[in-house]
Amino acid sequence: MRLCSLASGSSGNSVLIQSEQATILIDAGYSAKRIEQLLRAAGVHPKKLDAILVTHEHSDHIAGLGVLTRRYHLPIYANENTWRAMEKKVGRHRDRDHVVFRNKQPFQIQDMTILPVPIHHDCADPVGYAIRCGEEKIAILTDTGIVDSYMMNAMRGADIYYLEANYEDLLLRHGPYSFWSKKRIASEVGHLSNRQAGEVLCEWLEGRGEQVLLAHMSINNNTEECCLHTVSRLLTENGFAVGSQVHVSVAPRSAPSGFFSAGKAGRLPDKAQIAEPDADRAGAPQLSGLAEGAQG
Repeated sequence: MRLCSLASGSSGNSVLIQSEQATILIDAGYSAKRIEQLLRAAGVHPKKLDAILVTHEHSDHIAGLGVLTRRYHLPIYANENTWRAMEKKVGRHRDRDHVVFRNKQPFQIQDMTILPVPIHHDCADPVGYAIRCGEEKIAILTDTGIVDSYMMNAMRGADIYYLEANYEDLLLRHGPYSFWSKKRIASEVGHLSNRQAGEVLCEWLEGRGEQVLLAHMSINNNTEECCLHTVSRLLTENGFAVGSQVHVSVAPRSAPSGFFSAGKAGRLPDKAQIAEPDADRAGAPQLSGLAEGAQG
């Protein structure tokens, strides 16, 4: 399997995952037009998609969902509570494209086995995903305030970890947000900090060349340098050789990351030749009424 982060941040989120038989999106948090552009930049035509999986109903995860399913007749997978929360936003779609899964119960898309993992965020019923194909595993976990024991066990043993590192503690504490916004972001139903992400990775990693892509980085409360420094420092302090035993990168906020391949222990990511926009938000539509950190 291989993974490409198409965009990752509070303006919009979407992750592309491919196996030999399947091509899926996790979330579609930009307009359909922008998602189409991002997919084509990654070398994938939208018609090749087999499904879109939804983590939760916040706009930065489902903004393009309705248009994409109507335009390409794509099945949308979500749990019942998330479907109830987002159905009006999704709008008209075929009955066959309305797919409901149950949390903690694996389902199949071609050669992928997908486990929806309940997480902790301020929305109806959010999930992450643990995805297996043969001996390979990818873990997708963003938009959660804590990582409980079930989450720890379900995600452990992956070849690629796509993990939220939303804010640096000091930057959030002294940043521009209101007291209540800061409290919400740092709560158990908010987001993971750089420190929390590093601590979780220390529990997950085995030092066998796993790929880590740090995701959903705040534009106001984090920087790429802070994110990499804090996480890498924690890994090093716990005995991991960053760059050989584990490879750590940060997902761009509004451009594709290039592809990261599972099953290539000790090898650097196979990066696609995709140019990132000059600015974090270049070419990305703004979502009306959505403040950084206010949604997932």
